[in-house]
Amino acid sequence: MYKWDNLRSFTSGGVKRGGKGWIRSIKSSRREIEKLFDKSPSLRKRLPDYVPIAWKWAKRAIHDWLEERGISHISLPEKCPYTYEEAMEKHIG
Repeated sequence: MYKWDNLRSFTSGGVKRGGKGWIRSIKSSRREIEKLFDKSPSLRKRLPDYVPIAWKWAKRAIHDWLEERGISHISLPEKCPYTYEEAMEKHIG
């Protein structure tokens, strides 16, 4: 989601058309999380606690993505810029 909100200008499609695959990925990930909740409802209460860990891994992936494009001047927030609720419910696309 961070890439969608902040880095579309670095895609070949630019801000207006870039990142369409990201939308599919975000929606797919949200569905997978909901499936996990169906299988194990107790996870719903615990998952928000894992946002900082998820952000740590997301930052690594974003750094790799930026590096592949030769972009080194972007610094990412230390703390995840989204709450769990925002990550699951924010409108994209």
